[in-house]
Amino acid sequence: MSYRFKLLLFPESDVAQRVPLPKLPKYKSIVDVYSDFYAFLLLATSTEVRKAYDDTTWRTLSENLDFILTHPRGWGLEKHEIMRKAAVAAKRVISSLVSVC
Repeated sequence: MSYRFKLLLFPESDVAQRVPLPKLPKYKSIVDVYSDFYAFLLLATSTEVRKAYDDTTWRTLSENLDFILTHPRGWGLEKHEIMRKAAVAAKRVISSLVSVC
């Protein structure tokens, strides 16, 4: 979707000042991009666990998942809120995909 999208959340960083920042489509926000990324990670994990084991194992494991979102030191509350909103939105995306499948 967006090359180097992580830099968009922290454009004042040293790296972001040296590297051209990507442009997001007008219909996408940084929350949307992070939400899509989180949803992708969970769906990819689900696929790999199901391939390596089975659906029952995934259902058992997925009932008690904890996510740990890390960030660079120095990020303020505004950036934390963006990550939190993206995680909540990703859960909605995943829930809608699961109900369709």
